[in-house]
Amino acid sequence: MLLAAALLAALALITWQVVSHGALTAVDDRLGGGRP
Repeated sequence: MLLAAALLAALALITWQVVSHGALTAVDDRLGGGRP
């Protein structure tokens, strides 16, 4: 129960960080997409 709650919290945090930083932009930059 506790482990599941901790996993959910970590997942929510990671998701929020990814969204707030712009996941697609980060992936594009990593793949060398058109923008400098």
